Amino acid sequence: MERVQREIADTDRREWFSLHYGQEKHRNKPELLKILDRCKAELRSYPHYPWRTPQLDTSRSVCTRLICCGYRHPEARRLVAFLEPHERAAFERAVFNERAHEGDVLGRLIREYLANQKREREESA
Repeated sequence: MERVQREIADTDRREWFSLHYGQEKHRNKPELLKILDRCKAELRSYPHYPWRTPQLDTSRSVCTRLICCGYRHPEARRLVAFLEPHERAAFERAVFNERAHEGDVLGRLIREYLANQKREREESA
C-alpha cells in the first residue's frame, strides 16, 4: 500500500502518465487491457522510468522529457544520419545505456566535432 501511495503522490509520474496516456479512451475491459499492455511495453523500452529524466520545456502542455519526448523541445531539429544497420543498432544501444535521447547524444557529438574543427583552424592560422 505504501509503495502505491508513493507512486500516486509522485507528481512527475502522474504528469508523465497524463501526458502520454491521458487521452486514451476505452469502451470495455479488453480495450483497457490493450492500452495497459501498450503502456507496459513502452515502459520496458526505457532503461529507467522516463518521468525521472529532465523535463526540457515545462511551459508546454506536451511531454518534453529527455528520454522519451526530447524531440519536441523547441530547439530540437530533425537530423538525418546515414548509418549501416549494425552501426545504427550500436548507436541505439549506446544511447539506451546512457539513459538519454538520441538527439541529446547527437547534439553532444556535433558540438565536439565543431569544437575540434575550430581548434584545428586556430592552430593552423
